[in-house]
Amino acid sequence: MPDTVVTKAPKLERECPIEFDFGANLKEMSSLYGENVTYTNAKGQMTVGVQAAVRRLMAGGISNQEIQKRMKDYKPGVVSRLGTVVTTEGAVAHFEGLDPAAQASMLEKLQAKQAKAK
Repeated sequence: MPDTVVTKAPKLERECPIEFDFGANLKEMSSLYGENVTYTNAKGQMTVGVQAAVRRLMAGGISNQEIQKRMKDYKPGVVSRLGTVVTTEGAVAHFEGLDPAAQASMLEKLQAKQAKAK
């Protein structure tokens, strides 16, 4: 049974829905497109997921060695908590990515917490 795939092209102000048969499961997909095509496409998509997870850890200031250790438990397609540790460098990188209003709000909250801690 075909799936509906909708492709949007905002710059062209256009979208195009088409029916495309991916197969109902891995066996059917492999039968339709071949095992090699199915495998290489799956591997490509999984690579993107691995890279996204690694980027999140890098943004948290995690070392390459620690990232390798944490990624041993990563399972593609499964929501997991890789335990991002917030380091000073990671917090600063996050802060720098915020717009000025969000930065001001964050500073205000940090200052309030610091005042409470005294």
